[in-house]
Amino acid sequence: MMAVREIIEKVIEEWFPEEKPAKKEVTPKEREELKAELEKQKEKVPPIPPSVQKKVSKKAATLKKVPVPRKIKSLLILCKKEGLVYAIEVAKATGDPYLIDIFHDILAKDGFYKNFLK
Repeated sequence: MMAVREIIEKVIEEWFPEEKPAKKEVTPKEREELKAELEKQKEKVPPIPPSVQKKVSKKAATLKKVPVPRKIKSLLILCKKEGLVYAIEVAKATGDPYLIDIFHDILAKDGFYKNFLK
């Protein structure tokens, strides 16, 4: 299993070429297969309790103020510290469709989400 720091470095390298050049291309078919697998895993996880929603909203408000690469780093760290479902809920709570989509793609690509399953 990869360390969170390695995951973050790999994600930033591959997804944000303005920071570092991208190295690997994923075919559309591979991307769809990975997304489908992530969706299957997502269905197995129970929703976040209402008591945690306030914490999710607060974190999402903080993320709205930073650039996307930093948002992704923060979400990946949240995956490790608070869990995958929590980080996904924070991404959704930002209301930023681009962030939600790219975070989903990152988790699906190369099966990164598996690093955060407990």
